[in-house]
Amino acid sequence: MEEVSVRKALGGSAILIGVACVIPAFAWVQAPSEETGYYYMYDDKSDPPFISPELPPMPEPPYSDYSIWEKPGSVRCPPYNDRPYRYVIPDSFWLYGIWYGPGEIMYISPDGWLSFDPFSYPDGFYAPPNTIPPIPNENAPNVLLSVLWNDYYPGGPEPSWRYVYFYYDTVANSLFVEWHNMASGETPAFRYEFMAIMQFGGKELLEEIAGGEMLSTHFIHFIYHNTTAESWETENPATGIEDVSGTKGIYYQGTIETETDSFHVIRIGYKGPKTYIEEPVPLPSTEMEVSYIANRDVGISFTLSNPSRVMLKVFDASGRLINTLINDNLEAGNHTVNWNIIDVPKGVYFVTLLEKRGNHVQKVVIN
Repeated sequence: MEEVSVRKALGGSAILIGVACVIPAFAWVQAPSEETGYYYMYDDKSDPPFISPELPPMPEPPYSDYSIWEKPGSVRCPPYNDRPYRYVIPDSFWLYGIWYGPGEIMYISPDGWLSFDPFSYPDGFYAPPNTIPPIPNENAPNVLLSVLWNDYYPGGPEPSWRYVYFYYDTVANSLFVEWHNMASGETPAFRYEFMAIMQFGGKELLEEIAGGEMLSTHFIHFIYHNTTAESWETENPATGIEDVSGTKGIYYQGTIETETDSFHVIRIGYKGPKTYIEEPVPLPSTEMEVSYIANRDVGISFTLSNPSRVMLKVFDASGRLINTLINDNLEAGNHTVNWNIIDVPKGVYFVTLLEKRGNHVQKVVIN
């Protein structure tokens, strides 16, 4: 298969100047607003939501130009049920004012979504919220890119059958994630093929434009092939994005209908106030200390800089969940909990603190 380059697909460059794709506006488009967190979304059947500045052309068919499941160097996520795959991002990505930097975890769900929310793991979320609209929603997962959220059946006896693949294009500095030949829990006889393309990079992809606004070319593209779904109804898959709080977001209100060998693309990007950080900086860390109190207890202390939902879990060396010590909303400040180890076998364990903006791990050896 030919080498895929998003720079070519997006107009030859990550720079904003490009040839606008002039298509009659007969489909669906939503402009950036305070409600969406100043993100916009439009599809390949719509004009862009604003005239200036001009945006590069949308990705164009055929779908095979973007498909990566057969591409040399692509990685197939291992067979798993609803548990997301923990992907270590190789470069920075800017989303809703937060920089996610190299080495941080993005969760790839077999159920059609991506997230930087540590609460995505290990349980997973196989179905979108039963609300109108389904996005935004304050319940986990947040920091969400919902490509086509539904209950899918990944895995199978053949390498080419119902799997999730990812490929990082170093030339385009873009991540491709493809849900290939997926079977839906609602319509298992039908096969869904769709993908996300995320444009990674530093602050050169953030540009100040007229009026003191900022335009981000950390573009997100959702591409659909052999897919039929009315994406905005609660009984059907959800499509959209939301921020770390689950209060700002944007969801696709059109209908995704594609036939065999067809092509449908949605673009998502930011255009709004220049009120966010400009430099790629790491997320603030949460202090966590683990100490032995007595033969029967391990003390775990941590400090939250902001109120947050918190999960404090203990895993053994094989990754098996041993205990959930906290699963609650906590105020900012100092917190302490004791883990009773009187009946815990000797060995290596990992205390994992998950909160809104990251996860923190401490190794514990019980002798």
